[in-house]
Amino acid sequence: MRAGEARSARHARSRRAAKARSGRRAVATRDAALRGRPFAGILGGMTRRKPPEVGTVYAVPLRNGRWGACQIVALDMQRPCVAALDWIGDGAPALDALRACTALDTSAPAMLDGPPPPDYLPLGVLEPRDARPGGMSGWGLARHLAWARLGRRPRPPRADAPGPVRITIAGTTHELAPGTWRLAIGLPPSVPGLPQPPPDWSALDALTALTEIDYRGPDARVLDWIATQPRIDTLRWSGHGERTIDVSGTRLLELSLDGTRGMTLAVGPELETLRVDDLRELDVVAPDAELDVHTSGPGAFVPGLVAVRRLSIHGGTDASILTRYVALEALSLRGSVEHVERLAELPRLHTLQLRDAYGIDPSRVPSSWPALARVEIDGVRRSAVPALRAALRAVAHVEIRGAKDDAWIAANLENPFRDWVDHDRRRGERACAAWTKARGAAPKATSLDAARRVLETFVTSLARMELDTADREEVAEAYFALVAALGAPIDEREAERWLEGWLD
Repeated sequence: MRAGEARSARHARSRRAAKARSGRRAVATRDAALRGRPFAGILGGMTRRKPPEVGTVYAVPLRNGRWGACQIVALDMQRPCVAALDWIGDGAPALDALRACTALDTSAPAMLDGPPPPDYLPLGVLEPRDARPGGMSGWGLARHLAWARLGRRPRPPRADAPGPVRITIAGTTHELAPGTWRLAIGLPPSVPGLPQPPPDWSALDALTALTEIDYRGPDARVLDWIATQPRIDTLRWSGHGERTIDVSGTRLLELSLDGTRGMTLAVGPELETLRVDDLRELDVVAPDAELDVHTSGPGAFVPGLVAVRRLSIHGGTDASILTRYVALEALSLRGSVEHVERLAELPRLHTLQLRDAYGIDPSRVPSSWPALARVEIDGVRRSAVPALRAALRAVAHVEIRGAKDDAWIAANLENPFRDWVDHDRRRGERACAAWTKARGAAPKATSLDAARRVLETFVTSLARMELDTADREEVAEAYFALVAALGAPIDEREAERWLEGWLD
């Protein structure tokens, strides 16, 4: 395995451990519905000058040519609280068809949101039938909820086992709660779950509420077992060592894999989200799948993913490669972006997010785009902001955050905690200083004891900051980058155990 691939795999596993703790027809249908409606109009009054009107109803494009609906049911500080409506159809609805629709209850607190996604179509205004906090969500959650509740093929209902589930592995019996819905297998001991798969995967049949598997290990029989379990909708599999993986016989909705460079992957028609560590040389067999694709590696074109609608790349990219994703509607890029002007060749791109765009040249940002309606830039040189705003002045919604001066960037461009200063300057500066100190000491730590001291000092200095889940993921990612820079070799599992102990 290449050194970069090994680091990416470790990073992905650390993120999963932290979390465990705490089609073409659709494009044609949307194009027909949007024809003749300029994207500036789609924002439906959601401009900076005019607050949205309570009761405004939007048609929401889902998957496979289907549509849902949502409504602004309240305002808080002039920002909308949105509820998904109990309606689904094969085309955008008429306003009258929604008069009797109630909200899909999310049982979650209200989420405040900005403008709607540019592909939401404003239909008009109706008196909200539901304005209770439990029925409110955000724009993105409204789309997800409408599809999850109304669009997907029904899954068997979740049901708790009648009592604790006992599974024996290598002579040791492990007891699992009857309502277990997410199970970790082969992850560090601090992550609740099983240390390794059972001799017979069917032993997990008794976990009747189980829907998600986090598995680290090489036992490919997991796929055969999942194919017999229609309620399993999420698999995160690391350390598989496979060059070919076929999940086309499963009903997975989300699949996460590491070690994907150069492998062949076959997916089923129900898969919605694919997360991989590398798109390069990846061969995907997908039945016209409208996948959302995320990669922690650099951008690359995968012919089997030509129908991708939403793409997230966190390893830098050459934008000229991405122009072959002709169905792309939403794009998120982190790191360096070469030939940014080529993104204007994407005919359906309506949402663009750029993170850590410190190297962007405003003179190469196009002023004319065929469909772009929303741009979010987080992390940019302060000196570039005026020129960026000028270049993007025709875009309906532009948000630029995290602007930093050249001196700060020069000192912290490679610091993984550089963005923390945007939320809490003092806390961010402390985190950046901890990394700088540890990174400087790492190559000199040539003994196991010295290496452990460097790592422990780094993690414990950050753990005192009351980290949330997202913070812990970033700390874990930086930690494994530090492990790779040490002068002494460290056993991977030992390093994971240390991290878990110090974070807790």
